[in-house]
Amino acid sequence: MDGSSPARNGQDGHLRCPGGSTQRRTDAPHSSLGSSWYGFSAHSGRGTSLSVYRMKRSTAVALLGGFALFPMRGVARNADRPFRLAGFGHSPRLDPYTTQVPAVSDMAWLYADGLVGVGPSGPLGLLAERLPNKRDGSIASDGKSLTYTLRPNVRWHDGRPFLASDVVEAFHRLRPDTWRSYRPYSLVRSIEARGTRTVRVALKEADPLFVLGFFSAYGDPNLPLVRDSNLPIGTGPYAVRSYSSATGNYTLRSWAWSPRSAPVSTEMTYRFVPDQNTEAAGLVAGEYDAALFAPHAFVEGRGLRTARYTAGAVVLFANTTGALSSLALRRLVMSSIDREDIRTKIFGNWGMPADTLVSPGLGGRFRFPAQRPDAEALRQAIQRLRPSGISLTFAGLPGLGDRIGLLLQAQLSAVGVDLRVKSFSPQEYFAENGPLHTGLFDLALDGMSYSRDPDLEATFSCTSATAPGLNYSRFCDAGLDRALAQENFDEATRILHDRAVVLPISQIVSCMGLGPNVRNFHVQNYVPVTYFCNQWALT
Repeated sequence: MDGSSPARNGQDGHLRCPGGSTQRRTDAPHSSLGSSWYGFSAHSGRGTSLSVYRMKRSTAVALLGGFALFPMRGVARNADRPFRLAGFGHSPRLDPYTTQVPAVSDMAWLYADGLVGVGPSGPLGLLAERLPNKRDGSIASDGKSLTYTLRPNVRWHDGRPFLASDVVEAFHRLRPDTWRSYRPYSLVRSIEARGTRTVRVALKEADPLFVLGFFSAYGDPNLPLVRDSNLPIGTGPYAVRSYSSATGNYTLRSWAWSPRSAPVSTEMTYRFVPDQNTEAAGLVAGEYDAALFAPHAFVEGRGLRTARYTAGAVVLFANTTGALSSLALRRLVMSSIDREDIRTKIFGNWGMPADTLVSPGLGGRFRFPAQRPDAEALRQAIQRLRPSGISLTFAGLPGLGDRIGLLLQAQLSAVGVDLRVKSFSPQEYFAENGPLHTGLFDLALDGMSYSRDPDLEATFSCTSATAPGLNYSRFCDAGLDRALAQENFDEATRILHDRAVVLPISQIVSCMGLGPNVRNFHVQNYVPVTYFCNQWALT
C-alpha cells in the first residue's frame, strides 16, 4: 500500500467498500462492556503471562512528577472532526509480531481483528463466525483438534476477502521466540486452511482455554498484515491512512466491512508522545481527546474524567525444587516479603493490593502475614532451619523486574537470606533454555490475570509440560490439577496459597484520561482498551 487503499473514500466519511457500496455491517456483533471475566490479558506474550507483563511495563513506569497547572483550552464541540488519541512510546516497526513495544500491539486493535472478540456476556466469534465448541463438533471430543469457520463477507482494507489461508499465514509469520514458544501458540501441532472459510488446528495436547487465547481479544495478538515497507492493513473498524516512523503518528479512517460494528467517529489520529508527562499535559491543554495510560491523579486533579480497568497482577512464584523444596522454608521466605512496601514504592497509584489473587480468606493451613513481616522472628526461624545460611536467585525482566528484585534483595537480607538478582530479556526469560524452562531460579517474577487465571495451569499444573518436562514452578499436586480441570479456581488458589508457591504483589490498574467531549469510551478488564474504538464518540 502507498498510504491509500484501493477502496475509495465516500461522501459519508466511510471508506468505500469494493464495488462502490458504503454498506454498514448490521449483522456484526456490537462490542460492549462485557460482564463476564475470562482471564486473558490484553497484551502479547506467553499466553497471558508475558502479555500482562508487557502491559504493566507500559503502565508501571515512573509516575508523574510535579506539574504546573496547565490552562484548559476551549475544545470545539464538533463530532465530525477526528478523534484524537495519544499514547507514549513508539516503534519504527508497526508489526506486532516482530516488535517488543507494547504500544504497537495496542494500536493493532484499531485496525485489525482477531478470531475471538468481546460481547456483552463474554467472548464471541469475531473473524470466526462462532467460537469452536464440543456441542457442534468444532472441538473434537478429545479436545485436540478445533475447526474455525470464518465470518463471510469480511475484507482486508485493500479490498481482498479475508480467507482461511490468511490465518495460516499469520500463524507461521509469528516469531517463534516471541510468540510461538508460548501458550496457546506452543500447543499447535499443525494448522491448515480447508477451503476459503475453514481453519483446522491440531493441538499437541488438549487445553480448554485455547480458544480464548488464540488470535483473541482475551489474549494476543490479532490478525494484521504487515509486508515490507507498506502500511499495515487489517479488517478492523479503522484503516491506517498514513504513518510516520519518525514521529510514530498515525492517521486512520473508518472501514465499514469489519466484523465489529462501523465506527461512530469516522476519522482518528494517534500521536505517540515521549512520556506520560507530555501526554498528560497535552490532554489538559486540549490537544487530545483521550490519553492512554495517563496518570490518573494528575488528570482527575485537573477536573477531567478517567476510565480505569484492571490490567492484571504482578506475582512472585517459587521454584519448589532446589533451595526452596522445603515447604517450611518456603513459607518463611514468602512470609518475609513486604508486599505493601513493594506495591507502594514500585506502583504507587497504579497498583492496588492483590490479596484476592491468592486470598488469605480462602483458607488453608498457612496464611501470609497481613501486617509488616517481623524480620527478626523470621531470621531466627530461617536460621534454625538453615544454620549454614541460604542463598537464592531471583529471575525477572528488565525494568520492573530489576526494581522489584532490588527491593526483594533488601527485604530478604534483613532475614538472613542472600538473594542474587538476575535480569533477562523477554526472549531469554521464556526461551526453552531460559531460566523458567530450565529451573535456574528460586524466585521469579511474572504477570498474571487477576484471580481466575488460566496461567495457573501453565505455571503450576502437573500436566503442563515445558521443554524438560516440568512446569515453571516445578510444583505438582493432583488436587490442584483436579481443581483446574473443573475450573474451580478458588480451590486452585487455596492449594497454591497453602503450599506457599505463589505470592501476589500488586494488581495493576490502568487509567485512560478523557477530555470533556468524549463519550462511549468503554473499557473492560483484560481486554485491549483499543478494542472498543468503534464506539468512541465526540459530542
